[in-house]
Amino acid sequence: MAGRKKTSGETAALHKYLQALESKAQRQVPGYRREQVIERVNEQVNHGSRASLNTSTVGEWIIEGRTPRDFATLWAFVKAMLQAITVGQNPSPAWWMEKESECKGLWEAARQLRRATSGLALAMDEDQHARLVPHYLRAVEQAVAYHPYPGVLPGSPLPPLRQVYVRRRVTTPARPGTGDQERRCPAEEILTTQGRIVLLLGGPGAGKSSFLRASLITLAEQWASGAGRGSVPVYIPAHFLTQEGVLGEQLARAVQSQIKGRDSPPLPASFFTGPPLPGSRWLILVDGLDEIPDATERIDVLLRLASLPRDRYELLIASRPLPEEQLSALGPADHVVRFDLLPFDPRQLPDFAKSWMMAAGVNDPERAVAKLMSQAVRPPLDKLATNPLLATIMCQLHMHNVDSPLPASRYGIYQHYADLLVDHLDGRLHNRMDSRLVKRLAGHPGLLFQLRGRLLSELDELALLHMRQDVPTALEPLMERVADLRPHTLRAEDWHSVVTDLLHATGLVTVHGTRVDFLHRTLAEFLAARYVAADADLSKSAFQQLFGRWWLRPLRLRKGSGESMYGRMLIAAWLASPRHPRALLDVLRRLAARDGTVGRVAELACDGASLPQEIRNLARSRCHQTATTTMSPGEMKLIESLGGDPSTELEKLTSRRIRAAQMLVDLGDERGRDLLQMITFDTTLPDIVRFEVARTLAYQGGERAGDLLEILARDTELNGDHRVLAARQLAIMDPSKGPLPNKHGVDLLELLARDITLHILNRVEAAAALNRYDGERGRDLYDAATRDLDLFARDIRADSRLRVASAVWLANVRYSGAVNLLASLVRDRTLRRTHRRRAERKLAELGVHHGPPSHKKG
Repeated sequence: MAGRKKTSGETAALHKYLQALESKAQRQVPGYRREQVIERVNEQVNHGSRASLNTSTVGEWIIEGRTPRDFATLWAFVKAMLQAITVGQNPSPAWWMEKESECKGLWEAARQLRRATSGLALAMDEDQHARLVPHYLRAVEQAVAYHPYPGVLPGSPLPPLRQVYVRRRVTTPARPGTGDQERRCPAEEILTTQGRIVLLLGGPGAGKSSFLRASLITLAEQWASGAGRGSVPVYIPAHFLTQEGVLGEQLARAVQSQIKGRDSPPLPASFFTGPPLPGSRWLILVDGLDEIPDATERIDVLLRLASLPRDRYELLIASRPLPEEQLSALGPADHVVRFDLLPFDPRQLPDFAKSWMMAAGVNDPERAVAKLMSQAVRPPLDKLATNPLLATIMCQLHMHNVDSPLPASRYGIYQHYADLLVDHLDGRLHNRMDSRLVKRLAGHPGLLFQLRGRLLSELDELALLHMRQDVPTALEPLMERVADLRPHTLRAEDWHSVVTDLLHATGLVTVHGTRVDFLHRTLAEFLAARYVAADADLSKSAFQQLFGRWWLRPLRLRKGSGESMYGRMLIAAWLASPRHPRALLDVLRRLAARDGTVGRVAELACDGASLPQEIRNLARSRCHQTATTTMSPGEMKLIESLGGDPSTELEKLTSRRIRAAQMLVDLGDERGRDLLQMITFDTTLPDIVRFEVARTLAYQGGERAGDLLEILARDTELNGDHRVLAARQLAIMDPSKGPLPNKHGVDLLELLARDITLHILNRVEAAAALNRYDGERGRDLYDAATRDLDLFARDIRADSRLRVASAVWLANVRYSGAVNLLASLVRDRTLRRTHRRRAERKLAELGVHHGPPSHKKG
């Protein structure tokens, strides 16, 4: 076995070389395209004969790790890439000889090892592959359904994911210049996106992993029932994509770690190399992209994923928000669909809590949920409870002691949970519940608790190192730090098992082979913050790192490191400690007094951090002053006389006012809601501004939010898009009495669907929403509006952008004539080229290729 592992690593050397070379070209060569390099190679004569390359062959080299048949063709391709990378550098002939020799050595080693290992694993034919797919799906579905949840006490009753999973909603931002509006939809609609890479972004604890796992279960069940279509899911934590091997090996390794111990045959790398079934593709669910610590390595992973052939692989990548320069590695905006995962709807919390209370066997679960909700409706818990991870931890704390009040801050919730984990672990050890651990350490009284204390301390430090990105999260350094506790009579294998079992029992980490992973990154951020706050020297260093030497800068966390939550945790830990850095309060005062930084103080207030009242008052005063600042006609005339645009300046001022009013709400100042309502009624402001403010108020609750939305939906002076959006928002808003959807919102949708003064695109949107909420009333209106939209899209007198937008809308709802309609628009030379290209891209998403793009001016 050892020999085979070594061979696998060495075989990947050429593959890794080619991947690294192309990644370098993608970073350094403007507009790099693999196809252009292949064209250049095919134009040259190499070793007396023309090289003949195509994208499929090169894709097999770079993506699948296949060994090229002849070196001349390989070197021609490598040389062309090196020439592109070294433009203007004029490398010497000796340098080229060295590069050719290096490439040939890698190629010869790969060929030799391929021959040596050709008999190790037989390739599967289509029938064997098809028979293995159901076994694979059954195994991963079971593994994912019962995967440990972060924030759950180890050893506690673990309900299936479906029992406690809450259906989520996502938003996709508007894309300037495309006509696409921002829209909110059920998260499940992500799975119907075809032809493009899907990126799901969400903050700490937002529930990204749970959504990916729930999606895997849903799709696996569809295939099991015979209803599966298109994509077969495969779940992979992102860090597996940084390991040795080609994609198929990485996927197989990740899946094997999930189904370990289950009755399923081992999966060879070839299982994931071709299509899972004839006519289908793999949907790769990549989890935790942001948890790849090295930014360069993260970009390399994205570049490799972006180059996967779309006829075999689809991508759904989940991550915390990352810098645009990293995410852009996935390709241009029209190839990537971005979704933001929205917080829990507060109305979902009672059912979520009840599921956990029943799973834990709590006496009188209805009473337990009522007591929890009586606390969760008050700030700051009302907002904190919309975070799935925090909601889970709150349920665990409440289940442990129903009559005890919950902590009133984010940091306090994690602190109580960490204490509960230690108490729970000690109780299990005292009661000899972990019999394997007790049995292995028989004859060594007290050692188990000594090891427990050491490991918990080491995990705190490991969490800090994880935040600093100084070391990989490896098991070996942790084993070395506790090696002095190992009894001489205990075999190394047994000691290893004791340490790993105890690590699992902490409820903070899991161990996979040689890797230690925190169950959730936010747990690591809390542990690191607590560890730093307890040490004066570490606090001093961290304080300078956060705020800079002169203290006037905002939280200066490393760009793209995803550490903003760690910074907030750290400040909360300092505020909860009497030994916080001396300059902390002075810095917070300065932050609270400035427009550009007061938002940091508002974030801390939202977290329930122990901010002194003086600092809260300073922040409220600053926000109220900004929110009530208006521009006089005289000032607007002065701006115009100086050559400025008064409308642009007014828009900027309004944005600042809205942000300041929202921060007032976060700071617990009810004046913020009053100011937001005033902005909603200001008819001089753009429609979208008024709608967004009304929607914000609706999410925050408040007695008048529904009235505001109804006023906007009925306002005939308002843009039709925003009237429909207001009615849709009202339909999903909690009514004062009666079931969802809100009847007022549904009535307004019907009114708008029948309003012939509105554009057909607005009417069909209203009819579609009405059909979703009340099929009996909406079905006929929706069918009629859809037919009218089809006629509009074919009307050569209509605006070309709106015609294409209509055809795209029809394609999104799977209208039967949408493909032919899009194809006719692509051929219509009276349309602008940008609009024809949008129709062409939509056809490509649907898997319909309509020839090369037209470059003639329309």
